[in-house]
Amino acid sequence: MFHNLPDAFQYGALIGWAIVAAAVMFNYAMPRFGAGGAIAAAALGAIATKTLLLDLT
Repeated sequence: MFHNLPDAFQYGALIGWAIVAAAVMFNYAMPRFGAGGAIAAAALGAIATKTLLLDLT
């Protein structure tokens, strides 16, 4: 199922999930907070996701 995905986006890769979380947070925050706020929200989303997944594994 995941044969064509880069290694960073495989199921167990933390950086891939952090990138996805950052993209979702950026798209959600951009219309509300502008570019600076959206970048900050994306960074916080990536850090939180990576931290959470590291604690779970």
